[in-house]
Amino acid sequence: MKIARIIILTVAVLFLAAATATAERSLWLYPKNLDGTDIEDAYVGRDDDPWLRKSYVVGGDPFLLEISNHSLGKGKKDKTAKNVRLVLAINDPDKVDGILIDGEDIWDPDSVKYGIPKLASGWRMPKHGVFPTSFIEVDIGDDIPQNGAVELEIDVNGDDGLMVHFDAYGKGRPKKCKGKHHHKHCKYKSHHKHYKDWWHLKHCYWKYHHKHCHSHKTCFRDVFNPFSHDVTVVIEESVPPPICELTQLSVELNPSTIELSIPDNVIGTFAISVTAPNECNSDELDLGLSVDLPVFLLQGTFERPVFTNVTAEQNGQVLLNTISWNSFPLPSIFQFGGEIDVNVATDVYSIEVQLEDLESGETVSAGSIDVDITGGGVPIPQ
Repeated sequence: MKIARIIILTVAVLFLAAATATAERSLWLYPKNLDGTDIEDAYVGRDDDPWLRKSYVVGGDPFLLEISNHSLGKGKKDKTAKNVRLVLAINDPDKVDGILIDGEDIWDPDSVKYGIPKLASGWRMPKHGVFPTSFIEVDIGDDIPQNGAVELEIDVNGDDGLMVHFDAYGKGRPKKCKGKHHHKHCKYKSHHKHYKDWWHLKHCYWKYHHKHCHSHKTCFRDVFNPFSHDVTVVIEESVPPPICELTQLSVELNPSTIELSIPDNVIGTFAISVTAPNECNSDELDLGLSVDLPVFLLQGTFERPVFTNVTAEQNGQVLLNTISWNSFPLPSIFQFGGEIDVNVATDVYSIEVQLEDLESGETVSAGSIDVDITGGGVPIPQ
């Protein structure tokens, strides 16, 4: 039994070595943003899902797929990867709505095959953790020279859970086939008896050696992408968070009371925080926030603001002389303040803050801040 196992293992190793000797893992696939920049954190190393393991994983947004030729062959032989084709493995063809390459929708459900794709020589493509599965092939129409690359704009559209795995293969640098093999497999008497002239011998050779040679003299090396240099698109439908109910919104004021002493000219600053639950989507809410600053009557006839030199900030952005905001994002923090007029009478004034639904005009939330001013100048008649 041990001898049999050794023989089987030896045959398997020799078979693999023969296949590897005629192939190069020199086509590398890499995803980029549409502007040509790298997609951050796209590479997935270890993962329980073989569709994701050791792959560049991107979401459903359009991206650039770069296919580069890293052939390391030496000498003057042509190292161009020719007749390059894309293989798109698809976990569930029923979920595909369309697959666009450079703006052209190449998706055709009738072209879907199942199994393990074959390389140009006829050998099976490495399984890459996804085959056998449903797949399609696309001729990209380009040869890729050594150290060269092509970029394709990819846009995959489909339902939640769809995964499309990209591999590539082509024909690599040529090599000579040994002449003694030409007649080795044309050994049936009927073949020798029937095929006498050179054309028939070549036809006979082609029939039996299409996996290795594409003419009676010239062979080529398979080129394809190695494991860890492939790309997988994962479609995940993002479920938008629920829209915030107006009753879930709140306005918080800090501090609730400002104590100022004149003539110190202290700037009275306070913060308005408009918040909503974290799971809420506030994009569809049209909100307005207003601040009503107090005034006092000057000589009983003219109104004069208690605050001067008013400044405001929204989420850190400075806004001058602003007492209202419309259609702002949640959560938002507003800093508001101003200098106290030194001529103001000693009194307690109230700053009113109101959050409104601009569509209905209804008040959602409101609050007030008391400003206690002491040590002022001559009281002004009210």
